[in-house]
Amino acid sequence: MRGPGSAAAGAAGEQLTGPALKLVVERAAPHRIVGVHAFGEDACELIHFGTTLVQGGKDLSDITAVCFAAVTYHELFKLAARDAIGTLQCDAWRRIYTRLLQR
Repeated sequence: MRGPGSAAAGAAGEQLTGPALKLVVERAAPHRIVGVHAFGEDACELIHFGTTLVQGGKDLSDITAVCFAAVTYHELFKLAARDAIGTLQCDAWRRIYTRLLQR
């Protein structure tokens, strides 16, 4: 999940600019957070909250229920959680579609 104002790291040699945050979650519900990747100048500030989430056994719904102060980098946690939920939903639909094609 890229932060606002950041560039996507894609092609060889392309650099990620600005803050970025990625949540590593279990695929099975309730999608417990097992890791956090934070990049950028202020990653040291973000990683503290990330370790609290991991150590506390929090899941994606715990993050989406929090109202983060605007405009702060901690809002990236909610954006990353929504991104993870979207990825999990896409994967679920892909598996359903694949099963239908196999029939």
